[in-house]
Amino acid sequence: MEIEIKNFGPIDSLKFDLNKDLHLIYGQNAIGKSYATYCIYCLLKNIKNKAIGGNRFMYFEKPDESSFDKFVKARIKNLKTNKSIDCTKDFLKLVENELKEVILKGLQNSLLNTFSSLKNLKNRYSDKNYELIISISKSEKLTIFSNNEGVLDLKFEDHLKKVQIVQKDTKSTKFSLYINERKEFGKATEDEFSGDFIRYTFAKVNKILRKLDFNIRDIYYLPASRSGLYQALNAFTPIIAELTQNRFFMQNKSIELPSLSEPLADYFIDLSTVDKKHINIEYTEIIKLLQNDILRGEVEYDDKTRRILYKPKGIDLELNLSEASSMVAELSPLVLYFKHILNNKYASTKGRDYFFYDQFYDSPNRRKKDRGYDILFIEEPEAHLHPEVQVKLIEVFAKLSSLNLKIFITSHSNYMFNKLNNLLIKKEIDKKNIMVYHLVRTTEGTTVNSEMKVTEDGIDDENFQDVSEQLYYERLNYLEGNDDKKN
Repeated sequence: MEIEIKNFGPIDSLKFDLNKDLHLIYGQNAIGKSYATYCIYCLLKNIKNKAIGGNRFMYFEKPDESSFDKFVKARIKNLKTNKSIDCTKDFLKLVENELKEVILKGLQNSLLNTFSSLKNLKNRYSDKNYELIISISKSEKLTIFSNNEGVLDLKFEDHLKKVQIVQKDTKSTKFSLYINERKEFGKATEDEFSGDFIRYTFAKVNKILRKLDFNIRDIYYLPASRSGLYQALNAFTPIIAELTQNRFFMQNKSIELPSLSEPLADYFIDLSTVDKKHINIEYTEIIKLLQNDILRGEVEYDDKTRRILYKPKGIDLELNLSEASSMVAELSPLVLYFKHILNNKYASTKGRDYFFYDQFYDSPNRRKKDRGYDILFIEEPEAHLHPEVQVKLIEVFAKLSSLNLKIFITSHSNYMFNKLNNLLIKKEIDKKNIMVYHLVRTTEGTTVNSEMKVTEDGIDDENFQDVSEQLYYERLNYLEGNDDKKN
């Protein structure tokens, strides 16, 4: 599945391929890296683990007043025996309306929580309204777009060429539904046909939602300045983060809540709702590498105080993150995610929407292998790390693709970039699993430099090379006693 972001804030066009495991996003400051990852995070959060059932019709609509029943009655009303009526466009509209109900309300809320104003998210250069285009398959595409006021709408395209309702002079199958000239079902009465039509449409919508889900188990976001944000927010209770996510629904507008983007709020909720009983055995090797080779100590979580603690190796000492080194403070949340949070996200296991169901989390006998993979977003993992540690860290990330974890990384580290090149040359990581995005600014907004491609011989350096070259010639000129201009 591919997702293309178009005309979103500073971004002109940026396409992500979710078939890849390791995504590295490079580019200058203020070019749109965080805009892109925030956008993808909010989108994935609102299309994963979704499905519809009959509950909302049971509670909100009388059977003979549902949109489906009205759809059938309106088309059968004047239908004559041995005749058919083409309802392709109207059927797709019905499917689109159900997709809107499932996706758009949550997505609009997430984007509002994250960017404050949907109206200001249009392309800053061309003034075009933004689009989020999801290529589900070769014949299926979902486009989410906004109008001038920032209100979201949705369009779905697929291989459906012809949808017909046919009336025949038979008792058992008087009314039949045909899709692309193929009979799907037939019923004796209008009411029976309407009931099966609802079930068929639900199945169609759920099939689309399952494809959109793309076998994603859960998504997580580790923002830049992780430790500082955690320590500051830890002075408050998790309810602040919960309220922040729903501040646009609050009736009392005089109550002002901190402006906290949804990815950041989710991050704080994740760290404030850790269940130590849940242990990720599959990440044991990764945890050992991080604790033994990099941190040289153990990261633990105190259930009572809800604080992350660090215990240096070989010393009888226990430190809060505020007392530990900046490297320890930045990497400790990552260790905690591997230990307890991944595969057991609080928001996915508690307080689920009754009118949606998820075949994984709502199953009493759920198993990790029943779902595909997690997605982890990490902003600037190299922050506060010595180059030696940065190199070790990218080695850790390279190992994660075999553990059903996809990673999106925004970075300014040439050390991590060069180490990844070496891993490619040594064939310790498959080039098919990697995607590198070098964001560059154009007159229409930010787009991807297509020259920075991943090959078996590494990745062409289109991001750091110019600066390195400039510094080299600057030094050479100084040594030769010339001015600071390149010859």
